[in-house]
Amino acid sequence: MLTIDLLERFHTALRALDLRIADELNPGLSDAEMDALTEPLGFTLPTELRTLFSWHNGSRRFPDPEWPYSIFAPGGSFRPLAEMIEHYKTSVEIADDAAPYGLWKPTFFPVVEMNPSPGAHLDVPEGAPSPVNLVYWGDAEPPGEPDLQSVGDLFTHWCIALEEGIYVPEDDWIFISERADGFTWPHGLP
Repeated sequence: MLTIDLLERFHTALRALDLRIADELNPGLSDAEMDALTEPLGFTLPTELRTLFSWHNGSRRFPDPEWPYSIFAPGGSFRPLAEMIEHYKTSVEIADDAAPYGLWKPTFFPVVEMNPSPGAHLDVPEGAPSPVNLVYWGDAEPPGEPDLQSVGDLFTHWCIALEEGIYVPEDDWIFISERADGFTWPHGLP
């Protein structure tokens, strides 16, 4: 389960590596602000996402059109909730094409944008309890199946990888180091 203590541990690990993202996080949202943003979607955010976006509402945007956000994890950025909602709406529009192949479900809500893959998504069916399953859509085998049991599992994984030198910074990017050989990844995912 995702907690503020775990998020602060992650933030400390980012700061220890002197990554720019550590100082570029937006202030968090209140419950009322999150509810106002998600109300048009017809669902409320599960507890883990509420914890994440109350901690910080993504990172600041930069003028670089190719990569407008600092890196939050290897190949990933943490965008404000309003942008993740727009990403979700776009995904819903194209879902009919992907649904027959089991590649995407309309219950997938983005958590972290990944490059080049589509990213980490929560499977948030109506009335879903927390924690909810996390899916790396585009990388999962089989596609659309849960990779982790919670967002807390994802951040725990990232904390360990940062603290153990598995994830290393270079020019404000985070890469997977050679030390990853032999490291036990959840479901084989870096």
